[in-house]
Amino acid sequence: MKGKFLETYQKRWLNALKSGDDDIICFGYPDTQVKFFYKKYCEFIYSIIKKNFKSKDIKKLNLLELGCGRGTASIFLEKKLNLKVIGVDFSSESIQIAKNNASKYSSNARFIKGDIFEPEKILKDSNLESKKFDIIISLGVLEHIEDIDNCFKIHFNLMNKNGLFVAMIVPEKKSIQDFFSPLNRILVKINRREKKELNLKHLDRKTLSKTDDVYRSFKNKNFYKNKLEKCGYKEVLAIESNPFPTIRPLNKFLEKILVNTYNLILIFLKVLSRNDCFFNCSTNLSRCHFLQGFKR
Repeated sequence: MKGKFLETYQKRWLNALKSGDDDIICFGYPDTQVKFFYKKYCEFIYSIIKKNFKSKDIKKLNLLELGCGRGTASIFLEKKLNLKVIGVDFSSESIQIAKNNASKYSSNARFIKGDIFEPEKILKDSNLESKKFDIIISLGVLEHIEDIDNCFKIHFNLMNKNGLFVAMIVPEKKSIQDFFSPLNRILVKINRREKKELNLKHLDRKTLSKTDDVYRSFKNKNFYKNKLEKCGYKEVLAIESNPFPTIRPLNKFLEKILVNTYNLILIFLKVLSRNDCFFNCSTNLSRCHFLQGFKR
C-alpha cells in the first residue's frame, strides 16, 4: 500500500509542477476555490494557536506539519506567527515544491523529506534544541493512514508537554460534493468538446474533487476523536468543516465569482447565526472535519 501511495503522490506533485498547481498560498483575497478553502483551514489553525498559546512567546514554539505537500499551511503559519516550522513529506517532488514556495514568500519554514512512521529521523533532521514539538498539524493526511493507532502514538511522543495537535481529516463520506458531482462531469465534457487542456489526471472520476487511487478511510469524526483520546490526548474536539462543493473546471472569471458567492453566503449566515458556518456545519454537508487535542 505504501509503495502505491508514494507512486500516486509522486505523480500528483510532478503534475502540479508542470501545470502550475504548485502554489495555493493566499495572504490576501482568494481568487480560486482551493485558495479559499485552504486559507480558511490555515486561518482556523492560526486562531487555535493564538488562543491556546496566548500566555507564551509564540516565536519560541516549534511546529511540525506532517504530510506538508506544497507547504501551504507551514508557510502561512510561519509568516503569520513567526514561529519555528518544519514541514515533512515523503515525496521528494513535494519537498521541492514546498522549498520553492518558501523562497517565493521569503519564509523561514524548513522542509525535509521523511516518513511519519520514522519519528527518530524526523527529530534528527529537524535539529531542534528542545528535541520535540509544541504543535503538530496535518491537512488531508490522516484519512490515508490505515494504522491510525500507531500514528497517533507517534504524534504524542513527538510532542512537548501541553503540546497542541490539530488535523484536518477528509474521510470517504457523503457530503455537499455528491450533489455537485454530476455538474462537474458535465463541465468536463464541455471543456473537452472545446478542446481545452484539463489538469484533472490525479482526481477521481466520480467527484473530481479528491486524489484518485489511494486508500481513504470511511471512519467518521467520532472514530478519530475516540482514537485520539485513547492515545492520551486531553480536551479533544472534532469539528465538522466546509459545506461548500468544489466545482470544476471553471475559467478564472467564474472561479472568482464562485469564491465571492461563497464569501457572501458565509457573511449572510454569520449575521443570522453569529457563527462561522464554515466550521461546525452539518455532518451531512461537511467535506472534512478538524481534530484537536492537547498533551497535558
